[in-house]
Parts: sequence; structure tokens; C-alpha cells
Amino acid sequence: ISSALLSRFDLVFILLDRPDVDMDKFLSEHVMALHSGSTSRETEGTQASQYVQSGANDDGGFAADGEGNRLRNWLRLKPGEKIDTIPPSLMRKYVAYARKYVQPRLSPGATRMLRDFYLELRKTHRRIDSMPITTRQLEALVRLAEARARAELREVVTESDAENVIEIMRYSLFQTYEDEEGLMDFGRSQMGTGVSGTSDIK
Repeated sequence: ISSALLSRFDLVFILLDRPDVDMDKFLSEHVMALHSGSTSRETEGTQASQYVQSGANDDGGFAADGEGNRLRNWLRLKPGEKIDTIPPSLMRKYVAYARKYVQPRLSPGATRMLRDFYLELRKTHRRIDSMPITTRQLEALVRLAEARARAELREVVTESDAENVIEIMRYSLFQTYEDEEGLMDFGRSQMGTGVSGTSDIK
């Protein structure tokens, strides 16, 4: 994928098809159970989430800033915890309401955090001299931070929102541009994506 095209996406996530006997067995049983009606989607969804989380040991760039995996830990289900799913019809109404009536504004702290992260990306680009980091990336950070606050019907984007968005953006960038030495190489999209190359992308 050319850098010019790739830069038009706010976030890029790579799906790798890595053979895993235990995971393949679990997922096949999960799919068959859903279609046979032997278990509820809520129960299976909870079990699948816990299985994937317990088996996931790839930081994928979340800990690249040395601050740990706060967002991942916050999203992870606790042992025995179940997902209380929202009916699709109610979810659609919730999203429609949030998009129409909630217009979050950046707090000074969130503004500072997003700006500092953008400047960090610019500095990295200048060292490597590859794909340009422009205001498009900054605008993406702002949109994502506003969406993070809007998801909870809040009118103000907090530092916590900005922190979550930065972790997600960092994860996306490291998945796509991290080289074999763990450094950011914004030219990798021209010759292969991420550390595993295009042959592993599903």
C-alpha cells in the first residue's frame, strides 16, 4: 500500500493469520456452538474474550512509551466477569443520539497531550525521512478523542480520553511501521507492512 493512501486512514490494524492449534480448536467450537444453539451468544462472547485475552502476550506497541498497557487492562474482562450486551436496536439509538446531540470540546490538558504526541511523531519522521507526518494525523487524533468522549455522552474531552486515543494510535502505528529492531520505519508501507511482512496479513 502506498504511503499516500495509507496516510488517509485514521487507524490501521493488521490481522495476522498465525497458526495456533488451541486457538483454532476454540474458535471452531465457538462457531459451531453458536449455530447449534447449545449456548448463548452472550456466554460464548464472554468466554471467547477471556480466552483471547489470557492468550495474548504480544504488546503490539502498547507499551512502547514505557507506561504499560493501561487501556488494554481497562478493557480486559476480570475472571468470572460476564458481558452485559446491549440490544442492537438500543445501541443504534444510543449512537444516533450521541452523534446528533453531543459535540465534545477539547480540554486544555487533552489539547496539550495530543499536540505533544503529534510533535513526537513529527520528530520521528524527520529522523527517518520517509512518509510525511502532516496535520492530517493531528486531525485524526482530535476526531478520535472527540469520539472517545462522545461514546460516554460527555461534552469535554479529558486527558484520560486523549491518553486512550494516543495508546490506540501508537498501537496502530507500531503494528504498521515497526521494523525488526523495534523502531518506527514509516517507509515500510512501500515494501511490506509491519514486522511480519505482507505475506502474513489476512
